[in-house]
Amino acid sequence: MNKILHILNGEATLEIFKQTAIEGDTLTWNEVLAQGPVAEQNFWKTRQDYICETYHVAPTDYDQQVLKEIEKLNRLNQYKDVVLWFEFDVVCQINLICVLDLISRKLHPDLKIELICPDKFEGIEDFRGLGQLNAAQLSSLYPTRELLNKNDLKVASQVWHAFTKQDIKFLSALDTNGSDHLHLLKPALKAYTGLYLKKDGFNLIETFFLNLKQKGITDQTEMIHLFWKKYPIYGFTDLYLAEIIDNLPE
Repeated sequence: MNKILHILNGEATLEIFKQTAIEGDTLTWNEVLAQGPVAEQNFWKTRQDYICETYHVAPTDYDQQVLKEIEKLNRLNQYKDVVLWFEFDVVCQINLICVLDLISRKLHPDLKIELICPDKFEGIEDFRGLGQLNAAQLSSLYPTRELLNKNDLKVASQVWHAFTKQDIKFLSALDTNGSDHLHLLKPALKAYTGLYLKKDGFNLIETFFLNLKQKGITDQTEMIHLFWKKYPIYGFTDLYLAEIIDNLPE
């Protein structure tokens, strides 16, 4: 048993990864768990219903692109090493803790779990994520991977279970310092829980877009571009942000 499983944070990273000479199998994570509802029971059914209804995705496509990929974790006993390729934003950090919780339930004694999670990249001033890199740049990150330990998995599971309950008070107060390597989780949680603080009935994102509309900026593409310029920490999809804009009062 000397195989490596690379868990990649989406199709964009997968396409670049295929151009590298890095060996190993791949699992592509195609969910955006920070967007939409979650539940303690019937979790994946809740997610599937939301994604399919909101974004007009066929249930068979969700099965193939999300659930079939996740099922690869049932074969962890075939691997000696799992390498996680994720990013610093809210979407990626929430996805990451879900993956780590799933892995923690299927650990075998010889399995190494390693993380690659940059929040900057030399030569790229406005670094947003792995999808901006070419094959050589992506490959250069491979030696920087960090070996995760039991403390990291414990904190990830604590955060994940609080997230599925939407226990915002717990998430806001949670001390992630018990983790040795999940350095980017705390700012992501702060940004996420901050969305539950409302002013005049609107959260930070809604307020930002309402202020743009008051200034006469109503083009959705421009509005979303301005949002990303100010708040790269969130990582939400453009479709999700467009949905928020569409639901704002006139």
